[in-house]
Amino acid sequence: MPWPLTVLPKFCRLIQSMAGQLVPVSTSKSSALVFSPPQSHPSPPVTGDVVLGDGNIVHPLVTFIAHPDARIVIGEDNIFEEGTRVECWSGALTIGDGNLIEVGSAIYSSIGSRCHLEPKSCLLPDSRLEDRCIITAGTKVGGIVEEGTVCAGGTRYRLGGKSHAHDPEVHRRHLAYLSDILPRFHRIT
Repeated sequence: MPWPLTVLPKFCRLIQSMAGQLVPVSTSKSSALVFSPPQSHPSPPVTGDVVLGDGNIVHPLVTFIAHPDARIVIGEDNIFEEGTRVECWSGALTIGDGNLIEVGSAIYSSIGSRCHLEPKSCLLPDSRLEDRCIITAGTKVGGIVEEGTVCAGGTRYRLGGKSHAHDPEVHRRHLAYLSDILPRFHRIT
């Protein structure tokens, strides 16, 4: 049974459902709201108390789950690519600003700002990822990861010099491109 479609504020972003239609995602102080999910989707992509900041780009098949007594708070200008899962069992899970979370990544703990999680990376429960960190493809990370650290397999090393993964101008252009191109090729049906 479809959910009612309402008037959307200007800061909403669109995500594509499994059926290929766009689903508006609104921000709220108490929770994120998802409208008109397809009947084929077993559950809405946002469950529980989830707060999305302005300017986030959420690709298809991204799932946000906040279990009872849990809350997910997401900052501004993050990019969540296809198949990403953000889940919190208790307390608060916070995601900072300007992060790039690539295809199939899983986040079960808080992360800082300007981090880059490459495809199929995983931040395990009871961990913390500080600002400007990179988790390479397929890497599972636990514990506290200090600011400016790169995690590759079982190895951690500190960033030296400037990395394009943390360049705010590159991230801003990426957000602008996605905001422009996604609506051109998809429409609400």
